[in-house]
Amino acid sequence: MSNFFYDALGRTYQDCYTDFEPNVCTTAAPNPVNVAVALGSLEGNATETPTRTVAIVANGRHEGAYLFAASIPDAVPIYCLGRGTLEGDNCVIDTCGRATEHYVTVGPPTGDGGVCYHTCFRE
Repeated sequence: MSNFFYDALGRTYQDCYTDFEPNVCTTAAPNPVNVAVALGSLEGNATETPTRTVAIVANGRHEGAYLFAASIPDAVPIYCLGRGTLEGDNCVIDTCGRATEHYVTVGPPTGDGGVCYHTCFRE
C-alpha cells in the first residue's frame, strides 16, 4: 500500500495537476449535462479562447467548464472540464502525460503544442 498514491515514476496526483488549470469563480446556476462527448477531434466554433466560467453538473458532480458550440449534427452546447495540449492526434490532459483522442479545439487543430479541451459533455 505504500505506493498506492504514486505512479510508476513516483509522481503523485497533485504533481500531475497542481496549477494546471486557472482558478475561476462563477455565480451562475449549473447546467445539467448527461451525455459524454466521445467523437474524436471536434472543432468548436468559439471565436476566441474560452474561459472556464460555466458551471455544470456532470455525473452528479458540480464542475467548472469551458463552453463551446459545435455541430454534431445540430448546434448544441459542448462543455469541457479541462484544458490540455495537442500531441499528434491526442490531447495531453496533465503534466504526467495522460492523453485522450476525444477533445475539442477552437478552430482546426494547430498541431503539437496547440491548445485542446478535454473531458467534454453535452446537454
